[in-house]
Amino acid sequence: MKVIACLLLFIILIVPFDSTARLQEETTRILDGIPNSWLEVKLRAWTSAERTKEFKLGDELKFHFRTERDCYIRLIYVDSRGLLTVISPDLGDGNSFLAAGKEATFPSENANFQIIAEPPLGQDHVYVIATVNRANLPEDGSYADSSGIAKEISLALREKEKAPKVGMVKLQFMVKGRSEEIEYKTRDIVGYFKKTRALRPTLQQEQPRKYLDLHIRFDFDSANLTSHAKKNLDEFGNSMLDPSLAGQRFIIIGHTDDVGPDDYNMKLSRLRAESVKNYLVSQYGIKPDILLIAAYGESKPHDPRQTDAARSANRRVEFELTP
Repeated sequence: MKVIACLLLFIILIVPFDSTARLQEETTRILDGIPNSWLEVKLRAWTSAERTKEFKLGDELKFHFRTERDCYIRLIYVDSRGLLTVISPDLGDGNSFLAAGKEATFPSENANFQIIAEPPLGQDHVYVIATVNRANLPEDGSYADSSGIAKEISLALREKEKAPKVGMVKLQFMVKGRSEEIEYKTRDIVGYFKKTRALRPTLQQEQPRKYLDLHIRFDFDSANLTSHAKKNLDEFGNSMLDPSLAGQRFIIIGHTDDVGPDDYNMKLSRLRAESVKNYLVSQYGIKPDILLIAAYGESKPHDPRQTDAARSANRRVEFELTP
């Protein structure tokens, strides 16, 4: 039986809480500036189904590559929160070498793991990079300083005289929820928070991932839970009853849009967090002392644009696992 591996294959070094789509925008802007200078390689890259532009949680992902020159392949994965992961895919014989005219798949058919679409939801970017020799890039793993690592990668691939020729293809696809009504099922939440991955074999202490936006949204100027919010909170409540998350403490973090005075929005964001806590305590018997409250008002928008859609996304409550 295949072992289901995390979409990001290494430990998630926690992105600061106020990181949003802006971190992804900055990181991808830097990577987009890398010159596609090795045209002779004729790099092609595509996902499981070549025309697929979206995957639901739990869908299997495969990456396919083909070139007209011998080369080495690296993947730079930037998820919807901006977290950057460097991957050297095993394309055979334990390395990332791809022979000219051959097609390779990652993971391969005989791999003992799968890559599946996992949280968080949103648009992901994957940069497939082909170089003649092994490029001097950061070690495989996930990095909190995404834009800093992106600059390091860009410099390594642009440095005069030492930089290798680069063939690059950018893949983009959406990771979507299980359904329109329920984005995350209990198993998604439990798997996300309990999963740990070692960044390097020498690491003695692995750390779980800590942050997840469960898409608990509110109507304008309201702290009342909608039916949609309750359905998604039911999945979270059930996840907290799972033995693997027993006793874990979570921070419930309230937010608002940018309409209204700052002090009013701060109070409203706290009321939203308290509504979520009260629901989980009353409906699932969660101990109140393991559910902490934080409120940020309008100060940390998920989407900084001043549009109706962005403001709707900013009227939210999020969850953070505490140490």
